Amino acid sequence: MGSSHGWLITADDRSHLILVNPITGNKVAMPPPKTMPNVELRYEEDDPKLDGYNLIYVDTVPHEFHRKIKPYGLSLEQGRFCFYMIVAMSCEPSSKNCVVVRVHKPQNLLSYARVGDTKWSWVDTHEECKSYVDVFYNNDDGLLYALRGCGDVHTIDLCGKSPLVNIVYKHKADYDTDSKYIVQASWGDLFPIWRWDRYLEDDEEVVEDNDDNDVDEGVDNADVLVEQRTMEDDDEKERVTARFVVYKIDFVKQKLTKVHNLKDHTLFTGFNTSFLVPAKDFPTLIPNSIYHTDDLNHNTFSKRFSDRRALIDKGLRQVFIFNMEDCSFTNILAPHSSRLNWPPPVWILP
Repeated sequence: MGSSHGWLITADDRSHLILVNPITGNKVAMPPPKTMPNVELRYEEDDPKLDGYNLIYVDTVPHEFHRKIKPYGLSLEQGRFCFYMIVAMSCEPSSKNCVVVRVHKPQNLLSYARVGDTKWSWVDTHEECKSYVDVFYNNDDGLLYALRGCGDVHTIDLCGKSPLVNIVYKHKADYDTDSKYIVQASWGDLFPIWRWDRYLEDDEEVVEDNDDNDVDEGVDNADVLVEQRTMEDDDEKERVTARFVVYKIDFVKQKLTKVHNLKDHTLFTGFNTSFLVPAKDFPTLIPNSIYHTDDLNHNTFSKRFSDRRALIDKGLRQVFIFNMEDCSFTNILAPHSSRLNWPPPVWILP
């Protein structure tokens, strides 16, 4: 399901979250799905055997579960795609102070649990605690930074009795997209990364924004046009990445500024917690580039469980390098390689 702090984030065939150290083999089990506030266990009729899960609709206003709405049924294995869309950790799970956070369905909500806890807790202290698309822990201030699909950034303090949520950046856009990431550089800057997609059958050029270094002028229209194309309901089309744009947050002026280099660092994005490394320490890496693995949750889910053999065979696991300086793409592995079919590839920083 991903990686963070050198540990692999996995889920077993019952969708129980298990953190694995790939070097030592140590494992840490997190609270099971039955402890999630919006999940119910489902059993076979006239049989005590666990059959799957029911996902209950949750509303952040007025902070309640809608049990009158028919729940969404999931098999035991399917639960992982809804329970652990994004997972991040505050530190290595071998530490007793490690906090694990997860973005989950419905509405991309956020829940957390400390290693050793017996249940998951929902972050519901603010009506805008939803639509999260990426999260990371800032070791400098001890806060969780959470990026929303609309571009807003929240900080969340999980040290008290209840989460304390602050909106530290408010974006002007009025639409959501799940193609965003956020990462902190070693020199302190925070970089939101926006990804645009297209379908291979679509010959239309991706709309480019103007280069005035102001995201609030000229980029939003491009986003809307591209998102309209990418939201088409057509499983036969191959959805691929069209481009990345990296911005730096100015929290004082409340604006984003486009950047064209990462001070000769290399960025890694995908199911993993996004991270930067200095390219000079790894001679084979290309500086000021983004190394990306396919993390389209819809594609991963549909290709894994679809009854249509063609969809399963396609795989659609992109692994490529995007050069920020000339906007070029370089494939790392063959796009239809069986190595990329299952499980989805992830980057890991030991």
